[in-house]
Amino acid sequence: MKLFSKTPFDRLSPQEHRQVIAPAFGLILVIVLGLFILGLSPGVSRQIRQTYLGASFLFALDSLVLFRYALLKIRKGDLLPWLILGGHAIGLPVIAVFLPNIGLLFMAILGPITAVLVVILVGRFVAHAFIIINQIALLLLMIVHKPGIFSHYFAVVIILLFNIVFVEVIFRIGQILNQEITHLEVLNHVARQVGSTIEPKQVIELLSNTIREALSADTYYVGIQQNGVLRLEVLYDNGTFFPPQDISSENSVTALVMQRRQSLLLNDVPAELSRMGMQPQSIGEERISLSWMGTPMIAGDRVIGVVAVGAYRYNAFTIHDLRLLENIAQQATLALDNAFHHAEVEEQSRSDSLTGVYNHGYFLLALGEQMRLAQGKGKSLALIMLDIDFFKSYNDTYGHLVGDQVLIHFSDVIRRYIKSIDLVGRWGGEEFVVALPGATGEQATQIAKRISESLRTLQMQDRDGKPIPPPTISQGIAVSPYEANDVYELIDLADQRLYMAKSNGRDQIYPQKGHWEYIKTN
Repeated sequence: MKLFSKTPFDRLSPQEHRQVIAPAFGLILVIVLGLFILGLSPGVSRQIRQTYLGASFLFALDSLVLFRYALLKIRKGDLLPWLILGGHAIGLPVIAVFLPNIGLLFMAILGPITAVLVVILVGRFVAHAFIIINQIALLLLMIVHKPGIFSHYFAVVIILLFNIVFVEVIFRIGQILNQEITHLEVLNHVARQVGSTIEPKQVIELLSNTIREALSADTYYVGIQQNGVLRLEVLYDNGTFFPPQDISSENSVTALVMQRRQSLLLNDVPAELSRMGMQPQSIGEERISLSWMGTPMIAGDRVIGVVAVGAYRYNAFTIHDLRLLENIAQQATLALDNAFHHAEVEEQSRSDSLTGVYNHGYFLLALGEQMRLAQGKGKSLALIMLDIDFFKSYNDTYGHLVGDQVLIHFSDVIRRYIKSIDLVGRWGGEEFVVALPGATGEQATQIAKRISESLRTLQMQDRDGKPIPPPTISQGIAVSPYEANDVYELIDLADQRLYMAKSNGRDQIYPQKGHWEYIKTN
């Protein structure tokens, strides 16, 4: 039997239900005890004594059955607790009419108390029904058995309205508390989840899921700012996820939120943007949100991004929703900032501190993975070993600072001619190594030539501003799987060919083009 509505106090456990009822039951017992003592007092007439003792027994029994049984079991769906509550609603006016002094006292106390307990334990509509039945029964009994002046009936109506408003206040307080508890639970969940990962993608995915579950939104996006560009890592609109995309944040509410470093809530987007001199913009589907709210993601003194939520209806969000979005975004921002710092530290541990390319150790690991993938797909992998000719002369003639600049420029030139999937590392000293997944010997030779030619045009100066000759390089190339099936065999072969290039007079690429034509033919 589902006669009750969902109450904001549904979180209460059975033990907490009893704790809610206990003070009311205690108050009734005190009053009942007072009636009982008055009934036994000397000098009281027999009729009054019987009335007081009978009333104390009646009210004790009624309160015991109602508070200790009916209200605790009413949500289980049994019929008996409902009959008890209905009987209580009608019984109180009956007693109030036939036992005027005592009955009115108990009705004034038990009526509001019962209504409050019902709204907490059962729901607002049942509480309103109880009040209406209770007061209508009293009004009818007054009309039939004790007709009075109009003011008495008017008082009953006023009491009815007062009790309804009183119950509504209690219900709405419960709603507010329930909303705050829900928000805290959401934030606690987010904090626990983001604390378990240091991967930016996982943090952003968690942020996306939380927004979709916690807020009634038709569309939302999470934008991360990098190098002055806002990239929407998550874009959800009307049930569809769109691919990540870069957007222009100029002259938009997104830009306003990031520039002001303040959240913004709009419940009539067209009208409010018009007052601000801005035009609505659509992201995702070609449709304008009618309600929108956004908050910046601030880490320290940096704005790292923005989180925004929209709806295709007016007045979709409240200030409580904005606070929840702010708190969710703040938790995610802390996690993202930690993740970015961790990624930077990890990248630094992989990189050569001077040139920024991979260091010897990490390059070996990455090369092994690239070779495994290439072999799994049946593709080739070319390796180039590069060494600056007579590099020691730069250090001896111009100083180590100029020598460092030569290495930095050299690594920059290499990166200019390779793809994002290619690997470049500093093998040691002035020796570098490049891995080209999917490349043939001829393609590797072409890249080697471009690097060598580009270095010849490099313009450099010493500490006094005088030009210094550009470096030349010797290069050795080997290709897997045609010449080697193992990482170390491939490196060793490329290294041997590097020294062959040096032996042939330096500024050379070894082997020559004919070698690769021979491999292709055979």
